[in-house]
Amino acid sequence: MKRTKTPHKRPMDVEYILRSSLASPILPILMAIVMGTSDLYARHPIPTTCLMVLITACMVCRMLIGGAFFFLGRIDTRTAHRWCLSLNYLSAITWVIFAGFVLNRYDLVWPGYLVIFCSGAVVSITPTFSVLPSTSTKIYTGIFLFPVIAWGIVSQSFQGQIIAALALIYFLIATLVTEKTRVWLSRLSSSVVEMDKKARDLHQKNRKLEKGLLEQGSHIKAIKAKKEIYRQAFQTSPNPIAINSLYSGKFSHVNAIFSAQFGYSRDEVTNKTPLEVGLWQDPSAWEAYFTIMRTHRWVNNFQCLFRTRDGQSRSVLLSSRRITLSHDQYALTTVNDITDFSRAENQIKHLTRKIIQVQEEERRRIARDLHDSVAQDLSSLKITCSSLLDGPIPASVLRAKVREVSSVLQECIEAVKTIAYELRPPILDELGLPTALFRYCEDFQRKTGIEVDFFSAGLNGIPIDSDTEINLYRLVQEALSNVLKHANAGQVVLRLVASFPDIIMRVEDNGVGFEMKKGENQDTKCMGLHSMEERVLLMGGRLRIITSPGEGTALVIRVPFNMSEQELEEIYKEAGSIR
Repeated sequence: MKRTKTPHKRPMDVEYILRSSLASPILPILMAIVMGTSDLYARHPIPTTCLMVLITACMVCRMLIGGAFFFLGRIDTRTAHRWCLSLNYLSAITWVIFAGFVLNRYDLVWPGYLVIFCSGAVVSITPTFSVLPSTSTKIYTGIFLFPVIAWGIVSQSFQGQIIAALALIYFLIATLVTEKTRVWLSRLSSSVVEMDKKARDLHQKNRKLEKGLLEQGSHIKAIKAKKEIYRQAFQTSPNPIAINSLYSGKFSHVNAIFSAQFGYSRDEVTNKTPLEVGLWQDPSAWEAYFTIMRTHRWVNNFQCLFRTRDGQSRSVLLSSRRITLSHDQYALTTVNDITDFSRAENQIKHLTRKIIQVQEEERRRIARDLHDSVAQDLSSLKITCSSLLDGPIPASVLRAKVREVSSVLQECIEAVKTIAYELRPPILDELGLPTALFRYCEDFQRKTGIEVDFFSAGLNGIPIDSDTEINLYRLVQEALSNVLKHANAGQVVLRLVASFPDIIMRVEDNGVGFEMKKGENQDTKCMGLHSMEERVLLMGGRLRIITSPGEGTALVIRVPFNMSEQELEEIYKEAGSIR
């Protein structure tokens, strides 16, 4: 069969045929949604089925006409346009019947709301985007709006009358649409599209700006976090820190420990130089320090003297670095207070000199004892022995000489034993610390007449290392020597007790006592007490002095055991005594 050519096609008719074909499923889908979301089909199956079949048939026919026109070319433009227009009218009338039926049955409840909404949505786009002639557009719009207007007029509800009025107003507006209106709406649409494009561009720019602001905000937060870290480090530093202008020398910032340690508040020192505050004792030292800071980038361990607010002198070490703040040069200075260290160092030097003096005195005493007793006795023995070689000696004279030599030798032996005992008592190694102290206290009481009440508990059979033993023994010697020299006491109570983890020794006299501050300033008393304190500290212990004028003096010494509690318990069990 020869294919007939399609006659000349008008663009507006062709466009209408295309839109009719593409829009044909809309009304069937809307009817199916209304029926599917309500009980309309369950309550009225026959009318709804008939209407659904009719509008579906219209949809199929419109799609077939479009397909035959565009793909097969079997239908001319005018015929296709006329059939599409007729089917569109039939579809609209079918929807009108369906809408009127739904509104009559359901009024302003679901699915009545849905029908009104769908009718309004369909007719709202018809005047603007339809390519139908003006009269056909009015008819098409009127068909869709007729059931809504009619239902609203006869409705007894106020809402229905409002909807009818709105629908009538819309119909009047739609029927007055002219070509100028279409052109204006087209321009308006173009303007809306252009504005939408600009809005999208602005939105992208806004997103970029927001991203930049977020990044900037994160940078600001990071900077704030770092500033907070630096502020906390500055304020909570254990060492005093000050920031001074590199050119004027005025304080810019000081931390809390600076104010607490030297007594000057932040407000008192801000915008003032250290000389104006009165912090530096020596102005020339301040000038020398700041000259170095101006010519170099740092200063390390610059020693000087500070004066606190209450007038005390403190020895400090300054370490400074040059920093830049707000385009200005500043000196960041860390202050290390070495006053106590200097005092301790001077005290150590003083004690070292005293120890050397004591050692020299002890050496002189030993040399004097050896010279006055042992050396003289040995010289006497040499003379006696030499006289025995001068010639024949009667037996009686010889015996007398031998007895004299024996007596002198015995004195030499006793002198050597005494010197050796004073250097290191053998009884300390043979019988232990408690027995050695008991013997020493007896000798001290016999020689000085000062009564010594000694008692020990928990140390018998307990092995104590030799360093602890000799140090405790020397502490007792020093304590009793101080009592003899300074206390003017008649009785001393000495207690030595093992109380894990410490060995506790208490030496108490009924002497004159002393004032602690005055006692510390007296060299004779200070030497004995400080040497005892140093000895106790070397053992890892603690020394406590309890005294007051006229109330006597008590020394409480605690030194640790060099063994665990389990080892000590085992030793006690083996010794047969538990403390």
